[in-house]
Amino acid sequence: MENPYTCWNNVFFYFQPIPFINNGDPRIFIISGPISSELSVSHAPLLVSTTVMHVGGSEMEEAVYIQNTVNLGDQRGEVFLRFDTDLDSTVPNLNPVSNDPAPEPKLPVFYTDQNGFTIEKRVKVRSINLEGNYYPVTTLSYIQDVARGLRFSVLVDRAHGFSSFEKGRLETLIERRTVYDDARGMGEGVTDNRETVSNYVLTLENLPLRYTADTSKLDHSVPSLMVHHLSQQLNYPPSLFVVDYDNFPQRSSEVYPLLNQELPCDTHLINLRTLAENKKYDVDTNLPADKALMIVQRLGYFCSLPANRAGCGRGNSKNQSLFYIDTALDSVHVSSFTQTELTGVNSNSFQNLTALHDLHAEPFEIKSVILGFN
Repeated sequence: MENPYTCWNNVFFYFQPIPFINNGDPRIFIISGPISSELSVSHAPLLVSTTVMHVGGSEMEEAVYIQNTVNLGDQRGEVFLRFDTDLDSTVPNLNPVSNDPAPEPKLPVFYTDQNGFTIEKRVKVRSINLEGNYYPVTTLSYIQDVARGLRFSVLVDRAHGFSSFEKGRLETLIERRTVYDDARGMGEGVTDNRETVSNYVLTLENLPLRYTADTSKLDHSVPSLMVHHLSQQLNYPPSLFVVDYDNFPQRSSEVYPLLNQELPCDTHLINLRTLAENKKYDVDTNLPADKALMIVQRLGYFCSLPANRAGCGRGNSKNQSLFYIDTALDSVHVSSFTQTELTGVNSNSFQNLTALHDLHAEPFEIKSVILGFN
């Protein structure tokens, strides 16, 4: 549910939204077919499209896809995306403020990612109001009900600010336009708005009660492997190109795989890029070298769920290797594998590898290797 706010009290650094209701009549469009069903609601300045998939396996069919298009134009205000659920996402208030006339017995809790790397637990701090309870999210945020063993996750395709000020609620700021100066150095309001498109994926997962009970008191948490895969699909969409076949007489639809076999389900190929030649006296040339830098991460995930639920096929949980045995680049001969630092600059403290499957990593770890070609 989208909820715009007035911004009479809001400027760039000062954030105190006041809710109001837009009483205009929305326009609703429904498109349904054998592949997907879509519900779109146009309610200026918002266009919200919600899609569910009917094909693609359990991973895609159990998720809900949302796309928001916002264009405030000259209208001032904030636009929020709010999800209200019946989950009891609270913990007991063990340290109530002494001068609080009506302390809350339980406080809302939600989890946010740390630059897509780890997950941190966030507990509501009542004394600093809404503006102090917003936290940055780059890939995902979720709430969970310990008693019922349920977790509701919201995946994003770009950085957002998230909050959970009420039980069972997740809220994020989509867009804002303020026309007043904050007297804190800006000298102007926030008026450089453009049409903004945001994409989200929603999931509701059943978690073992033992897991939620054991981790409810911890400050850290981990997403499931299915959520990791959906987040990667959201943040790394395929690149589409339009080709004019009139200028290309040879039409080819062949597929050229990068590797001779698939990656393990918990391996994430972050980057593979060509390195430049290391010339001490001509640093501006930047000619490509016969080397490439590969950066790979082993995902840290909640492993109590069956691996085949996320379409893994063969699991990699009992092997610390980032690649299956005999994995190699397809149609390319690699002469050397040199483990290096993340930046690919210093490799003196590492031993040479004989193959890709010699590269090992613990969960959450990121490793880099320099590939040398003949």
